[in-house]
Amino acid sequence: MKKIIFILLLVPVFAIGQFNSNSHSNVLSNKSLETPEQYEKAKSLWTTFCYYSSINNYDSSMYYGDLFLNHRIKYGAVYNAIYAYHHKINNLKKFNKLNEAFRLTLTAYDQYCSKNSNNIDCETCWTIFEHLSQFMITIRNYQQGINYFNNGCIPQKSGKYFYLKAKLYVLLDEPDSAIIQTLESIRIAQIENLPEKLVDAYNQHGLITMNVERYDEAIFAFSEALKLVDSLALDEHKYGYLIGNLGSCYYQKGDFDGAYKYSQIDSDKSKKRDEDKESYLNAEIMLAEIDLKRKDYNLALDRLDELMDAYEPILIPSQKLSVLDIYMKSYKLSGNKLKYEFYLNQWIIFTKTETASSIDDTQTLIEAYSANAIEQSLLQLETEKKLLNQQLVTKELLNKQLASREEKSRLQKWLLVGGALIIILIALFFLSRSRKKVLLKETLLNLANKEQDFLKLKVQEESRNVQILSQELSFKQDFSKSLIHKLKVIENISKPDLKSIEFFIENELDIKSTRAHLQNQMGDLSSNFYTDLKIKHGNLTELELKLAAMVVMKMSNKEIALSKNTTIESSKKAKNRLKKKLGVLPVLELSVYLNSFL
Repeated sequence: MKKIIFILLLVPVFAIGQFNSNSHSNVLSNKSLETPEQYEKAKSLWTTFCYYSSINNYDSSMYYGDLFLNHRIKYGAVYNAIYAYHHKINNLKKFNKLNEAFRLTLTAYDQYCSKNSNNIDCETCWTIFEHLSQFMITIRNYQQGINYFNNGCIPQKSGKYFYLKAKLYVLLDEPDSAIIQTLESIRIAQIENLPEKLVDAYNQHGLITMNVERYDEAIFAFSEALKLVDSLALDEHKYGYLIGNLGSCYYQKGDFDGAYKYSQIDSDKSKKRDEDKESYLNAEIMLAEIDLKRKDYNLALDRLDELMDAYEPILIPSQKLSVLDIYMKSYKLSGNKLKYEFYLNQWIIFTKTETASSIDDTQTLIEAYSANAIEQSLLQLETEKKLLNQQLVTKELLNKQLASREEKSRLQKWLLVGGALIIILIALFFLSRSRKKVLLKETLLNLANKEQDFLKLKVQEESRNVQILSQELSFKQDFSKSLIHKLKVIENISKPDLKSIEFFIENELDIKSTRAHLQNQMGDLSSNFYTDLKIKHGNLTELELKLAAMVVMKMSNKEIALSKNTTIESSKKAKNRLKKKLGVLPVLELSVYLNSFL
């Protein structure tokens, strides 16, 4: 959502040019009722609206936005009114008034873009469909989003319409339906023979096929778009994003060399242009991720440091999350534990903050959606009530002797209408609450999964530490056995031999200390692991719990024997006894079962 707000800051500057070009053509169109004076009035309202929006004055911008919208509805052509709705919706989004923006979008859809509307100007309606698809994606009501498209007009000249509908099909896990939409957009662009529209259609088809993991099709689509740009000598600066999309596709496919090549080209070209800062940032983050895959941690960290120093204030949430994730992984793999823990905490805080914000936005939209549904039901009931009253009056005039019967019938109908209204309101209320609960549960589950991943990482680190201690213990025991063997063959013990005995004793004490340290390390493995294991198997002893932890940390039979000061054979028997006590089938590995408690 913050990304949308950032983009909206640029709307006033862009839209003034759009207003001028559109409005001049509207004045000449028979569909427009504007006189030159009314056109100048609309232009003045638009300029004032943009000014107050640019200085973040919500009240004034909305006041002049309403005046501009009403003026366009009254005097402008249909597509003038749709664009006015579009800009007012964007302004509401900018100030995070999502519920109002959503309800205004539905109003514009019903008024101009629904098949039931008498005011359809379909080629402009893609702007309303774009808002609707964004809102439906936010509240995860993808099927309703498809319903809006199916029940509305189809702007054939706008390829973006097909792309927006395809995105909803992807989220519904219907890849074939999604690809049909973007292929239709390519077909229309080829028939119309519009090069720039065809480039956009190929790019949108590439994005959809990449999302459904058909990477070869996506690479072909992006490559075709680039060929068109080169062959037709189109402005390559305008289509620089194609190279970045191609690099992303290679990365998703696992071809890091191809991804690095195109991401580097995208980075070099977009860095030179201020309007392509987002493309530059995405390319640099992609390059850092590839550096991490190649284990070139210093290069990845240098790239991120340079990026954060120059562009941190303009990073959108998804970009900042990726940067923190790469920092965290690079420092972890390079052995810098302090920096790893620092960025891990930053990642957790930022993730929880963004998740909470997403929940608030989604809840706001769900409430707006429910409120709109209630209003539609009330409006329908009111219409039915008026029709009913008219019928009753007519019957009363025609047949007065049936007044008592009609009165009774009217009362029954009113009761039915009232009962239906109450049922609808109750159903909508519980539906809203149910959706909120499901959304909250999904969010909590995602956080729990992330915390579970952190726990597994901690177990892996502790396992490596235990292996180091085990190796040290093994070496010291081998050394002590060697000394014992030497003492057995010595008949007369000299002073140097006595010194060796002293050294042996000191070393033996150190072995016990090391063994104690190893076992303490085992005890601190994971309180959740022990707790969950005790809940499932309450008859386990402390020694058996320790042994289970050693198995989880992938310690060998020899390492377990050393830590417990027993033989390897004893360790094997102890593991077999534990396996039977846990009820693990003979064909299954003990470690696989115990790993399920991490």
